[in-house]
Amino acid sequence: SVDRQYFCPSTPYDDSPQSIGLGQTISAPHMHAHALEEIFQSLQKSSSASFEILDVGVGSGYLAACLGQWVHPPNPILGKSGKVYGIDVWPKLIENSKKNINQLNPSLLRDGTVQISLGDGWKGIEGHQFDAIHVGAAASQLPQNLMMQLKVGGVMLIP
Repeated sequence: SVDRQYFCPSTPYDDSPQSIGLGQTISAPHMHAHALEEIFQSLQKSSSASFEILDVGVGSGYLAACLGQWVHPPNPILGKSGKVYGIDVWPKLIENSKKNINQLNPSLLRDGTVQISLGDGWKGIEGHQFDAIHVGAAASQLPQNLMMQLKVGGVMLIP
């Protein structure tokens, strides 16, 4: 399990968005639950030998940590190992998400199951094909770069 107290500086269990600084928020718990449910159902149907998952706008690192727990060896919850890539444009959020994940389970980062990097999430990560893509920010139009990085049969969630 992933306790929100590591990722939310105040009122981690209130079912509403909470500030994480820099004008950014961690989504309400019910929104994370919905995203995780959709991704879980899609990954269960996947024929991939291992999973690659992208979290655009990693923010506090909460969702990346949840996804990482699912694919972290030696006993991944989904039965297959994989990698979770978190990306954000805010250096301070990258730093905080790594700190938060390390407090929860340092082996997620140490073993490379979760990788957090600075970058433009709308561009995705070149050279990857993802089984699932979660976008934490609303998009005015469908991000074509991300669509091109989604595996056939994969799922992309955008608010």
